[in-house]
Amino acid sequence: MKISFLILLLFIFFVSACNLPGGSGATQAPAPGESTGPCGDGVCSGPEDAQNCPTDCPSSPAGTSQPAPVHQGDAPLYLTTMTHMEGNFTDDRDQAVFLRHVEELRYGMDLAEEYNALLTIESEKPFARANTIWNLNIMAEARDRGFGVGTHCDFGFQSELMPVEQYAQFFAENKALVDALVGAENNLGCSGGGGVNDWAQAASMAGFKYLDGIVGMHYLSMPLENRPDSTWTDDYIRT
Repeated sequence: MKISFLILLLFIFFVSACNLPGGSGATQAPAPGESTGPCGDGVCSGPEDAQNCPTDCPSSPAGTSQPAPVHQGDAPLYLTTMTHMEGNFTDDRDQAVFLRHVEELRYGMDLAEEYNALLTIESEKPFARANTIWNLNIMAEARDRGFGVGTHCDFGFQSELMPVEQYAQFFAENKALVDALVGAENNLGCSGGGGVNDWAQAASMAGFKYLDGIVGMHYLSMPLENRPDSTWTDDYIRT
């Protein structure tokens, strides 16, 4: 009888010890994703964390910011290109020149596809006309292969000041030739056209949605205070 009573006392002692502060029962960590605290009381305390009680313990508490990401390895280098079929080309008069340019463009597109890159090919009048004259629409081919197409406007630098409506005709003539090759819906932008005239308004009036290839000569249409600094005079730009 005494032995049974002693065994019972020892059993009660060990069970009680497991539930005392500091005992193994009080320090057992909650399983991941399981909250044992008063989750939802607005206080992040006890065993609560962002995993088992995101309501009380947001991952980014108010007033704090996420640490800056640490980039491993080399960062990518992004390049943009415009391929200009220039106004002084003789493609519309010399088929051999045109075919050489076609071969070079196809090589460029093949190379770009190999590296998952995109080209934008913009044409002035001679090359655009040559697509029709020699019955080989390389501009449409570029469009169909997923490359960018547009118009090159290789004029304006030497132009005299004129009404914007008159200057818009220069843009419109170039645009019409490329529109006929790729469709107006695909010919939205123009490169070039900078000078003393209002090239932005003129290009817009001709139907272009954007201009690229902005260079120093485009500042000729702007007052000196809107140029990079006071050294950007007309003479500085022209020389």
